[in-house]
Amino acid sequence: MIRRLYAVSRLRESLNDLVIKQCLFAGDEVIAPNHVGIIARGNGLVVDHCVFRGLKISAVYWSGGSTGSAMRHCVNEGLYGSAVWTAGIADDFDYRNNVVANCNYAWTHQDASSARADAGSGRAAATQPRARSHYRVVNSYFANNRRLAGSGTGARLEYQDIDPSFLELVGTQVTDVPVRLEMDASKREYLHPVAGSDAAQLGAGLFTR
Repeated sequence: MIRRLYAVSRLRESLNDLVIKQCLFAGDEVIAPNHVGIIARGNGLVVDHCVFRGLKISAVYWSGGSTGSAMRHCVNEGLYGSAVWTAGIADDFDYRNNVVANCNYAWTHQDASSARADAGSGRAAATQPRARSHYRVVNSYFANNRRLAGSGTGARLEYQDIDPSFLELVGTQVTDVPVRLEMDASKREYLHPVAGSDAAQLGAGLFTR
């Protein structure tokens, strides 16, 4: 059974300015499935200082050409789909200071026409083998992910690997070395990269300075 569970959803394209900050989204593929933490159409989806763990997808930016969106200072760990999904949103997407670790894909691309077909009919549209967008990935840390970029649609993870050159890596490290998380639940940094690690230096997670 495919369960489409969205913790936060905004499905009217005419809406603007949704800020989600300092939230924890957690799930388990088998016993507590969380399909998507955040899915939104329209402009101005800003996700800031959040933690996503064990979900299928963290956030879906689902309106082609939409502007003013961002993902900043987020920890994405153990996502069995992808750590972010962009459906042909504008190139002004502000993506910075994020940690993406132990995920299936770091990034999923869907072009705008495919996203509109999905939203209008509820049926999966054809995958797009090459991204036409361009996004800057700034001061982020990608660690031990199966693939950097993929394309696909639908709930069954029918992804295919694509050329990741639509992502411009600026001060971003890509490594096969896993990120260690703090697993002592009594500590403030629980589920965050352990203190002193390269990933922890980005300031990603629930807490702001």
